[in-house]
Amino acid sequence: MSTTISGRLIEIRDAYIVLTGPTYIMLPPGMKGENLVVGEPITVTMTSQGGRWTAERFERGFEGEAP
Repeated sequence: MSTTISGRLIEIRDAYIVLTGPTYIMLPPGMKGENLVVGEPITVTMTSQGGRWTAERFERGFEGEAP
């Protein structure tokens, strides 16, 4: 089951990203956060695996926000 969360990106690491909250989201092998910018609003679709959130995809901006 997937969940979507929106927040401001406050940290990017090799294996995870951190959104305001703080909310730690693991990056699966092959997914990179290199195109993301610290401070920007993002929406992340993710799944929970073993009590950890794992990203499936990113979108810039907040969910439902007008472009």
